[in-house]
Amino acid sequence: MVPSVRQHAMKSLLKKLWNADFTDYSFPDLKYFWILLSAYIVFEGLTVVQVPKGFMELYSDYINLHPELEMFRHGSLVIAFVYFVGLFWFVQLNERAAAKTIGAKKLRAQVAPHTMAYVLDILVVIFVIYLMQNMIGWMTGRPISLMGLLDLTDPNHPFKSLIDFYNRAIPTYIELPYLLALLLTLILADLPIYAFHYATHKSRFLWYVMHRSHHSAEYLHPFGTGPNFGFTFIFLIPAFLFKLGLSKMFYNEPILDGLLIYNVMLFVSEKFNHSSAFYHVTSSNRYLHFVFRFLGNGSHHVVHHSAREGEEMVNLGNAVFNFWDRIFGTFREPDKTIPPLGLTNQPKLRLNPLRLYFGGVCTIAYEIRHNHPRYWFKIIFGSVFFTPPKTKEYLIESYPEKMWASQ
Repeated sequence: MVPSVRQHAMKSLLKKLWNADFTDYSFPDLKYFWILLSAYIVFEGLTVVQVPKGFMELYSDYINLHPELEMFRHGSLVIAFVYFVGLFWFVQLNERAAAKTIGAKKLRAQVAPHTMAYVLDILVVIFVIYLMQNMIGWMTGRPISLMGLLDLTDPNHPFKSLIDFYNRAIPTYIELPYLLALLLTLILADLPIYAFHYATHKSRFLWYVMHRSHHSAEYLHPFGTGPNFGFTFIFLIPAFLFKLGLSKMFYNEPILDGLLIYNVMLFVSEKFNHSSAFYHVTSSNRYLHFVFRFLGNGSHHVVHHSAREGEEMVNLGNAVFNFWDRIFGTFREPDKTIPPLGLTNQPKLRLNPLRLYFGGVCTIAYEIRHNHPRYWFKIIFGSVFFTPPKTKEYLIESYPEKMWASQ
């Protein structure tokens, strides 16, 4: 069958996109676009979008259920305003710091493809949510909306039944004070997170498919750090449910409120995890340094993105002063100056969103196709240090003689 002109044009366009290198292009100043987009998202979340309820309605319902929190009824507006102003300030400082260190042109060439890779990641997440909803609906015989799980005030919300189940099925082995029970829960729940993060750096399949793009940026920016592969989100809900069940072992009921507040703290502080411009602030300011040491975030996580050989295996955990990193000997205090960042030894990359996101998948697929089946097990389940006889790299082009640090 002869391909149509449209098919030929589409194939040509995809090939051009696949081979594009964003370092060859000039990009406009996008910081105002990012800020306006963030403001729009906040506005939509507060007032318009029903998923199944707008944030303001959801927040108000929660206050109605807990009259003792009446003083916080208007807190959502304050939080949204502070978040918006903070994001504006955050992006401005990142842009100014980048202009002084690597230059605005290089920053945009780094940020643009990583931001687009994030868009791809979001599309993958939406697609997977759609598939999961339809699969669960087909298996149960009734439609389901996974976004409906956001409505915690629904009297028929699965969390209500789940918490009742936890209360019945999980014994409280030792009843501790609330804060101590919360801390112990956070420490124990961080162990599987630590183990999975460790595995993404040791397993070649998890590294190539899920995690390598997250370490590809040589300048960390709130909009320009490579995404974790979309399927990572699947582990978020089970991880939270695991924390809830674990907390019941040390308290008379699952600690839902404390865990939600802690997760919000992690979400807010995550911006500092991937910011070259704020490295010196989180590492030298004694008050912020203590907060980020407790959360295992900020400059402690930036060190994990170091391009120095072996440093990608440090500070893999988070909770309570990097507890498990200290236990297993992978903890490292951040230096006063930021290290070189990116993949080990800072290889030259073909910087475009398609290769950032799908480059590892293509490498695995190529190896399966071109190697004898006796190598397939190691290709999928082997160590990152294993290389089959035939392989092809779609992201890395070469290695420089010298690495650079952003400040």
